[in-house]
Amino acid sequence: MRKLTVFILALFLILTVSCASGNGSEEVFDEDFSSNETRFDLGGFCFEIRFYDDYTPEDGSVFGYKNGSEFNDAAVKRIEEVEKSMNCTITPSNSSGLGLESNFNIVQMSGLNFCSAVITSSYSLRPSIEAGLFEPLSQVSDIIDYRNSEKWGNWKVLEQSVWDGEIYGVVPVQWPEVEMSEGYLFVFNEKFAGLLGQPDPREYIEDRSWSREILGEMMLTYTTNDLGHDLKALMAYDGHFYDTALRANNAQAYKLVNGEYVSGYHTPEGLEALTWADDFLHVTYADCIYPDPGTEDGRNKVFINENCAMLYTRAANAFGSNDPIPYAVENICILPMPNGPERVNQPYTTFFECVHDNILFPTNGNIEYSAVIVNALFEPLEGFGADELKDYYMRYLCHSETDYNVAKELFANGRYSFVSDGIRAPLVEALYGNHSKTVAQVFEATEEVQNELVQKYLVPTVSSLEEIFGTDALE
Repeated sequence: MRKLTVFILALFLILTVSCASGNGSEEVFDEDFSSNETRFDLGGFCFEIRFYDDYTPEDGSVFGYKNGSEFNDAAVKRIEEVEKSMNCTITPSNSSGLGLESNFNIVQMSGLNFCSAVITSSYSLRPSIEAGLFEPLSQVSDIIDYRNSEKWGNWKVLEQSVWDGEIYGVVPVQWPEVEMSEGYLFVFNEKFAGLLGQPDPREYIEDRSWSREILGEMMLTYTTNDLGHDLKALMAYDGHFYDTALRANNAQAYKLVNGEYVSGYHTPEGLEALTWADDFLHVTYADCIYPDPGTEDGRNKVFINENCAMLYTRAANAFGSNDPIPYAVENICILPMPNGPERVNQPYTTFFECVHDNILFPTNGNIEYSAVIVNALFEPLEGFGADELKDYYMRYLCHSETDYNVAKELFANGRYSFVSDGIRAPLVEALYGNHSKTVAQVFEATEEVQNELVQKYLVPTVSSLEEIFGTDALE
């Protein structure tokens, strides 16, 4: 069987690079699915790809796209094209709101194969990788070029998918909404700028004057009862705010100090960021913040109901075709977390709790055949190349090119928070869970346990990143 697999893959490569000349020119991997001709025969291979997310997609939804939408229709068409081109059967299925730990992990740990591939944003992604439930992509690196950041995401996006010298997942960043699905940002209701005679906050982004000070001024301006009802400036979950403040001051989860990786939070830049964030939320502007209802849906409703002018939230809530805010609020403006003093004049950044749409291959399956299908399946969708996607966002979801550019900048420069490895718990969660201690006291009390977590979970990650992408590629 292995010999047959190698032969078919070799034949596939020969057919797909036949247009390359023999004079040393770059090989061209042609993925034109406009013809019904079978160009690569997988012998009727049955490929099931299972979609996992924290909500239940409606019937007919493929990979989370709303049934009947242009994105969903294009995905269905691509599936049909690949089936005809490769003589295979592709069955997309939904997990109905379940995470990997709910059923996938149990089946895989039993030694059985649950499906051919998963596309997931589950918080159990990292533990599932560490448990050895997915195949390393080094086995199919000649099929899936995970170093192709334009197609599969840069190393910052893939950071959560590496472990112990291997990479296990890729993200199809050229597909609709993927780049707009993650990272945290401020969503501002432009209606209130007009009612209160204030400038469009996008001006601060365009002239690069956006700062902590201006954000503070907005907190005071948009906390008012002059509009006939009480308006608070902001709704925010503390953990998301703290995590982004750290990265906006160049405090990452890990840092190389004197040749050893240690907690990047327990650093001068980390202390400054969390001191500012804690004071911002709980001292200086505490009266300007709407009480947290405790759920994402609850926070969305507070913003939609115009009880707050700004919401600190996931990018998907601002740009997702499945999410209510873009349709309920007439004109929303996107604002990044202002950079701290250690990140002046650098790109805006954010954090990822879990990058959406990771594609991974479970153990005990046919990874070669599955990789060939995935590589073809997740080429840019017909009608939704980069320029066409931008036009779509501008037509339906964005109200300014500035908003679109901010979202793209945040995604490109965001960093994973390793929340499922417990990295947030000792320090960040302790801060907003108990305000009986100062930030400095919590810092001192948590540094040792934070460094232990770095050694256990993050050193295998960063060493893997260096091995896979090269130290020169990592900033």
